Amino acid sequence: MIVYIPEEETRVTMNNEPAIITRIIESLQSGLAALQKDEGLFNRINVFPVADADTGTNMLLTAEGLIADVDTSSLNGFLNHLSYKALISARGNSGTILASFVTGLIEHVQKSDFQNFSVNALSEGVNHAAAKAYSAVANPKEGTMLSVMRGWGEGLRDLSQQQGDVVDTLEKSLDSAKGSLLATTQQMELLKSKNLLDAGALAFYRYIEGIVRTIGHSHGKSETTLENLIPKEVFNYHAEAHLDEVPSYRYCTEGVVQTSGINPSSLESLREIVNAFGDSQVVSDAGEIIKFHVHTNTPWEVFEHVSEIGRLVSQKTDDMLRQYYLEHTAGGPLVILADSGSDLPQELIDSLGIDVVPLNLVIAGHSYLDRIELSTRQFFALDGKKSTAQPSVGVVKLRLEALLEKYEKVLIISLASALSGTFQSYQQAIKLLQAEDRVLLVDSKQNSVSLGLLVLNAARALAAGEPVEKIQAQAEAQADKAHIYVALDKLETMVNSGRVRPNVGQLLEFVSAKPVVTLDEKGNGDLAMIGFGRKHQFNKLMKRIEADHKQRRIKQYALIYTDNENVIRPYLDRLRRITNLEPEFIKQSSPIYALMAGHDALAIGYIMEN
Repeated sequence: MIVYIPEEETRVTMNNEPAIITRIIESLQSGLAALQKDEGLFNRINVFPVADADTGTNMLLTAEGLIADVDTSSLNGFLNHLSYKALISARGNSGTILASFVTGLIEHVQKSDFQNFSVNALSEGVNHAAAKAYSAVANPKEGTMLSVMRGWGEGLRDLSQQQGDVVDTLEKSLDSAKGSLLATTQQMELLKSKNLLDAGALAFYRYIEGIVRTIGHSHGKSETTLENLIPKEVFNYHAEAHLDEVPSYRYCTEGVVQTSGINPSSLESLREIVNAFGDSQVVSDAGEIIKFHVHTNTPWEVFEHVSEIGRLVSQKTDDMLRQYYLEHTAGGPLVILADSGSDLPQELIDSLGIDVVPLNLVIAGHSYLDRIELSTRQFFALDGKKSTAQPSVGVVKLRLEALLEKYEKVLIISLASALSGTFQSYQQAIKLLQAEDRVLLVDSKQNSVSLGLLVLNAARALAAGEPVEKIQAQAEAQADKAHIYVALDKLETMVNSGRVRPNVGQLLEFVSAKPVVTLDEKGNGDLAMIGFGRKHQFNKLMKRIEADHKQRRIKQYALIYTDNENVIRPYLDRLRRITNLEPEFIKQSSPIYALMAGHDALAIGYIMEN
């Protein structure tokens, strides 16, 4: 953000606020256009701090959000709203650093004499902004966008002392920023070894170049072409050829916390929290709003702890490891896509290259990504109305677009359409993409552990080199051979979620019944049996499973539990004796399944031969 200063003046009065606001927005739009133009290049050369090919996208989304629906009623209100929007919209490491710069610049501008704003004040503002960006980063590195911010500020300070034409001063200051940009190839060993510019540094330079060129448009100086600006190695860099920068942490985790007042100790406390959970930490503030960013393996723990500082307004989590492998893969004939309702262990998902779209859990109006932003333990501890939500059509569409860039076809094995709108989200996204010939959709008519077995078998068939048509046919056939039983301690959660009618639930609770629920042939929830006490429940269920095995032979099974692993032990022992098989996996359920099953519940899923 640069305050508009008319050419031929070193000092400007701020009386014409609407014109100033309009010109600031026009300048920011020009910076945004520069990011849009080269987003792909910024993503392609993104190797630091993580080679996850999203720097261009993160900078673009941050710049877009900055000027979306801002308050233009007054200049001061406009600047306050820009600060707020910068932090709220910031995406990723680079976007959060950019937001820190913007808020720092606005902080200094608002402390200046608006009636006699000078290029010296602007120079001081840019240097203050660069200092704020540096202080926001836990471990600032030279050779990044921070270096360009500092270099631009220092160049602007030197030039401002000459008291020349303001617009000329701004344009000349870009030479300092450009010099700092080109120096990044030698400032960091990772970049030096590849003769690369830092992606964030290049994106920031192009952003401010677009802004400055718009301010000085009447001078007719054209935009620098990238071919004349950066080394040719940058254009020729392709991430899939480089596999040596695997992320140290899995999740890019960020959020916004609103505190009860402007308190420096809140900022420091939040810094201490994110510093304890990973790397690439960036923390910045504007008034009562604090933005944080960290790379971590446990985003649910980060969100839990930062919520102690204030109200978690928003959060976002990206799986960098999956992004990295998708960017670096050569692709292939097929990829398997499932949702988090499949309850597969992460190690199986990773080893077989399964792509997973997380479902959403809504608690007291706040949305969390299932299995990523909330643990099952945390789910049970939180109060408030709880519900589920399928992934949006837009989220599914973006995921499919990314997969279709690398793979010839995508096979989606969906949560039962009778249980969730997730299947419909898939259908709508496929239709929007006009990809019916490339995206194959299977209604599993299953959920949780039985769905997980279908996805697991399809992924194994793909790894074994089976043709696409055979893998799809196998998934469809096994959907009719799969079964799930859920042993509940209470029926309250099923009633609350609408899965069981209230009058039926009240009757069962009255007689202290221990229900077992299942899915019918269409994937609808059904009451399978009732036990009076856990032992009676166990005996009835195992008798049913043993009968299934005798008639149709169980060829594989798996188990999950909600919050008490001990409940599965007798079931596991009996299943081993009945089938003479070990389970494919045992794991704790996702929070979404805990919502439906409640405390002390378990689920057994299996696939039969006939």
